[in-house]
Amino acid sequence: MTTRSATYLPSTVNLHLVAHCNMKCGYCYARFEQERQQPRLAPEVLVAILRDLHGQGVRRVTFAGGEPTLHRDLATLLRAASEVGLVTSIVTNASRIDETWLADHGPHLRWLALSVDSIDEATTHELGRRATSMARGHVAQVRAVAAQVHRWNALRPPARRLRLKLNITVTNRNAHEDPSDLIRAVRPEKVKLFQMLLVEGENDDAAALVCAPDAYAAYVTRARAGAPEGVAVVTEDNDAMDGSYAMVDPLGRFYQRVDGRYVRSRPIPEVGVMAAWSDVGGFDQARFLDRGGEYAPGEVATGNLPLLIAIEGLDGSGKSTVARALAERMDAALLTNPDKASAAERAAADRAEPAERRAWYLAANREVAAVAERHRAAGRAVVMDRSVASTLAFAAAEQDGPIAAWPAEIPRPDLLVLLTLAEPVRRGRLADRGAATTEEERLAGDHAFRSRVLDGYRSLGAIEVDADRAVDAVVARIEKLIEHLG
Repeated sequence: MTTRSATYLPSTVNLHLVAHCNMKCGYCYARFEQERQQPRLAPEVLVAILRDLHGQGVRRVTFAGGEPTLHRDLATLLRAASEVGLVTSIVTNASRIDETWLADHGPHLRWLALSVDSIDEATTHELGRRATSMARGHVAQVRAVAAQVHRWNALRPPARRLRLKLNITVTNRNAHEDPSDLIRAVRPEKVKLFQMLLVEGENDDAAALVCAPDAYAAYVTRARAGAPEGVAVVTEDNDAMDGSYAMVDPLGRFYQRVDGRYVRSRPIPEVGVMAAWSDVGGFDQARFLDRGGEYAPGEVATGNLPLLIAIEGLDGSGKSTVARALAERMDAALLTNPDKASAAERAAADRAEPAERRAWYLAANREVAAVAERHRAAGRAVVMDRSVASTLAFAAAEQDGPIAAWPAEIPRPDLLVLLTLAEPVRRGRLADRGAATTEEERLAGDHAFRSRVLDGYRSLGAIEVDADRAVDAVVARIEKLIEHLG
C-alpha cells in the first residue's frame, strides 16, 4: 500500500522541453506524438515555470525530451534555472555533444546523464539508437563524450565540474550483457538501471522488448559487481516508476504514470504549479526515495555573485552562534534578519495580528536582503542569521496551509540550512538561557504547530544539519555542504 501527496513537490522535477527526438528508440515511453503537433512554449514561459517550481521548494530540474539538446534556447534556460537557484541536469542521447557544446552549456550545467541501451553497437542500432549527426556508433559516441567531460573537468575546480551519470534501459535485447566495462570507461558518479517500461497508449508496440524481472535482477547483479568502488548503481523497476516522478510535458502539463497509463494536468501557465500538481494526484515519497530520487542533498546551485548562506532553526537550536562562527570562518558579512537594532519594533510586531505581523517581517526581510546584495555586489559573501524562510514557514504553520512562494524581490540563498535537535535538548537550552517569547511559548506547547513550522522550512529546500554537537562540528558540516555548491 502506497500513499501519495499533492500538497508539496519532490525535490526534483523533470521538465521535458521538446517532443521531438533525433533517434527512434523502440521502447521509448515519452514519444509525445500529440504534443509534437503543438507549438513549443516560449522561453519566457519556461523561465516562469522554473521560478514557480523553485518557489514551491523544488531544488533540481532535469531537462529531458524528446532530445533536449534540440531546443535552441537550452543554454538560456540552463542559465535561468541556475540563477533562480535550481541544480540543473540534462538527460541526453549524447549525439549532439562536443567540446563547443560543452563550452556553451557547461557553465550552468551540473549533471549530464548519458542514455545508452547496450554495450554492443549492433544491438544499439537495432533498438533505434542512431542519428545522422553522429560520425560513429552510439556506444562509441557515449564513450567519447564522457572523455570530453573528464577533460573539461580537469581544467576546473570541483564546484564547477560536470557530474556524470549513465542511464541504461534494460530490455530483453541487452539483459544478457555485462555493462561493467562501459561503466569503467565512462567513469560516472551514478548509474541508473531502468527496467524497460510499458505505458498504455504510448509504447504498446514495444511489448516484445519487455525484460523479465529475473533477467533484470541478474543484469543489476552483474552491473553492481563490476562497477568501480564509489559508483552508485541505482535500480528502477516498473513498480518504482508509478507515482514517484514529477514530470512536466512539452506543453507545460504535469503528467504521471498511474495504473499503467499517463494522466495529465491542466497547463501550469494557466492554473499555477500547485493546482496543476493536484490534478495528477501528487507523488509517492517512499518510492521517490527508494529509487534514489534524493541524491547529493547538499548540492545547490550558485549564480555569479559571492555566496549567500542562510542559517535557520527554532529558538535554542544555536543558529545565531553557528551563523557567527561560520561568518568568521568564511570572512563573510554577518546579517541578522530582522536587524537586531529593531528589537522593540519586533516585539510589537510579534504581538500584532497575523497579517500585520507577516507584513512587518516581509518589509524587514526586504531591507536586510538589500544590505546583503550590496555586500555581494562588493565581492563579499554573506551569512544570514534567519531569512525570509522563517516568515514563510511560520505563516504557513499559522494558517495550516501550503507554503507561500519565495518573494521574487528577495534573492534565495545559495544554501538554506535548518539546524535541528531533539526537542528536550532544545527546551533545556532555552531554560538555561532564561528567555521566553510568544513564539517560543506556542512552539513549546503545540507539537503540531512546531511540526508544521519545520515542514515549512523543508518544503523551501532547507538542508537539515544536526545541531546537537559542538559548534565547530556543526560549522564543519555546513562547510562540507558548501563544497558541493555549483
